[in-house]
Amino acid sequence: MITVEEKLNTFSKLVYERVKKESETSLNSIHEKNNKILKEHREKIKKKAEKIIEKKIRDGEIKKREMISNANTSIKKQILNKKKEMLKDILQGVKNLAFEFTEKKEYENYFKKTFKEVVKDFKKGEKIDLYLTNKDLVKFDKFLNTYNEIKIDLKSADESIIGGVIAIKGDSFKIDASLKTLVEDNKDILGRYLYKELDKVGDYIE
Repeated sequence: MITVEEKLNTFSKLVYERVKKESETSLNSIHEKNNKILKEHREKIKKKAEKIIEKKIRDGEIKKREMISNANTSIKKQILNKKKEMLKDILQGVKNLAFEFTEKKEYENYFKKTFKEVVKDFKKGEKIDLYLTNKDLVKFDKFLNTYNEIKIDLKSADESIIGGVIAIKGDSFKIDASLKTLVEDNKDILGRYLYKELDKVGDYIE
């Protein structure tokens, strides 16, 4: 016959097994839920991280393009400034050659020819102011004084005109045949030639 104690033990075992089974089931459920929550959290973190990385990459590319653009602009500006500086040096070099030309024998023929080309645009008997350098006023004094087809009032010009003549009639008519103006009038031609040659060198270097 089963004693009360044995019945209690048997009952206790049954209760324990049931509680154990229910606890395990509950723990497994909690564990699964926790795993699901962790997985979802990891996915969220991963997506956020990916978005941050993508944004950083985009920002980096934008910054990179900006830096390249700024660098290109800076380089182009430096090249342009260098071209202008070179053109300025070339023009000064040409002006120096023009100054040297006024010391040569050939300049006398050039001056007389230029003078005749200028005065032919004035009518006989007209009065004009003729501007020359002090050096040319002295050098061509006899030639100028023997030319009496028009009334000439000789005036001293700034040495910066280099040579040649500037003729002015009143306030409305002026002919600038100075060597300085001749050089500066060819500035655009010299500039185009210089830039063209520099661009060729640039293409070759690249």
